[in-house]
Amino acid sequence: MSKKKTKNKTKKTVNLISKIIGVIFFILLILFVGLLLYMNVLPTKYLSLVLIILTVITIIVEMILFIPKIKVKIKIFIDILAIIFIMIFSVGTYYLYNTVDFLGTITSAKDQLENYYVVVLDNGTFDKLEDLKEYKMGIYKSGADTYESAKKKLFEKIDIEHEQYEDLTKLGNDLLEENIDAMFISESYKGMLEEEMPDIASETKILYTVSIKIKKKDISKDVNVSNESFNVFVSGIDTYGK
Repeated sequence: MSKKKTKNKTKKTVNLISKIIGVIFFILLILFVGLLLYMNVLPTKYLSLVLIILTVITIIVEMILFIPKIKVKIKIFIDILAIIFIMIFSVGTYYLYNTVDFLGTITSAKDQLENYYVVVLDNGTFDKLEDLKEYKMGIYKSGADTYESAKKKLFEKIDIEHEQYEDLTKLGNDLLEENIDAMFISESYKGMLEEEMPDIASETKILYTVSIKIKKKDISKDVNVSNESFNVFVSGIDTYGK
């Protein structure tokens, strides 16, 4: 009688574990298949074959795991088999998710910020934008679409005497020679100026930043890579030996 109770208890425990494994197996299978369908990288005939095989395996495994009258030894064997599939689905789901995330990053169009800086001499007495009210600022005229918006945004914050420059080097020199008290310049032109006049980076500081949102143009095309050809552009610079 004691042996029968022990056997029944073991069977109940195995049945419970089998059901838990069955639920985990099914959830991971759905995630794996969902990502596989979402990526749409397999040709239809191969995708259909994979889905048919997985459906057959799932029906067999789930029936054995959830039917309580199946022998314990068979259940344990299927449990081990299901755990192996769970590991495969977990790894597959992880890599498929990362691939989807990576492709989304390189193809999606997102807002970016273009920064414009109010730059002053590092050894000056200016600590905040308002300190420049009674002084003079040089503004580098940029051809960027965001230039007017940035300038307008700046003048909403402070009313200051200003002079417009079209010569980047002259703007930098005038600041260093204190012919002007500050300069207003975009991030990209600031980098160019620092390349041309290396000392300016160490002798100046950014007092205030104006950020303008710009929309990236999405030039990616929706191509079914399993049926249509596509191009991959790879770019870089040769720095070998440097």
